[in-house]
Amino acid sequence: MNRSIELLAELREQIIARGWNRKATGRVVAELLVNLVVALAGIWMFVVFHGLVLCTFAILISTAGSMGVATNTHTSSHYATSRKRWINELLTFFGYPIFVGMSACYWWHKHVVVHHPAPNVIGVDGDVDLLPWFARTREEVLRTSGGRRIYHEKLQGLVFPLAIALIGFNMQAAGWGSLVRSLRRAGGQKKKEWIDLGSVILHYVIWLAIPMAFFPPMHVVGFYCLRIGLMGYAVFARCWLQDIFPRKQLVLVVRVRTATMYFFRRPPQSISELAWWAGFYARG
Repeated sequence: MNRSIELLAELREQIIARGWNRKATGRVVAELLVNLVVALAGIWMFVVFHGLVLCTFAILISTAGSMGVATNTHTSSHYATSRKRWINELLTFFGYPIFVGMSACYWWHKHVVVHHPAPNVIGVDGDVDLLPWFARTREEVLRTSGGRRIYHEKLQGLVFPLAIALIGFNMQAAGWGSLVRSLRRAGGQKKKEWIDLGSVILHYVIWLAIPMAFFPPMHVVGFYCLRIGLMGYAVFARCWLQDIFPRKQLVLVVRVRTATMYFFRRPPQSISELAWWAGFYARG
């Protein structure tokens, strides 16, 4: 575990030394616009066309575009889209609170501050701790007893596919809690938190209040729940595909431009091996 963290630190140093961390602002923003168009086009198709097949295709297209927007602005949340800090923050506020309804300040703390120093390192990164709802390893199951043991051994596999749909709503709720606690905390600058709050409120105005002026409220709420729920499945589908098709069976595959790291099956053999793959991904 400690060796993995050391390799991460060495890899970050090599990325910086070789210039692979240069900001590709134009390319990233262009990709954001493409994904936004795809997401909105899918919603337009869902509203305009009728029939189960066409509506299913439309919402899947929109979900793919929405995932693209969230993934793209994930880059901005790492201040990796532009050299200008305000551009990164503006795009983060757009991609998280405005587009998916999740507090940007909560995301910055949960993902950038807590997760990325030791991404997906079990026992270090709390972001991958699913307890008490789901046990990830046999050891976690053995530490339970009684009803909880029965649940983890017999039932959690049935509950988990349904729980995926609640991921987005859970993160929205956690973001609200974090944001309210930050605003109630005495002292300190809170400009970013107030912008975040305004952005989250704007999210509900854009995605719920305004559509209700044109469509039945229950239809709007139903579509909103469908959209956020499907994004939860999209996140897990992406992770599942990455686990099935790992490149070179590496523990780390590095997407330098998005500052994202994924863990797979075999411990890295050397920093040179990781650096080579970093260069491969940095070149697109």
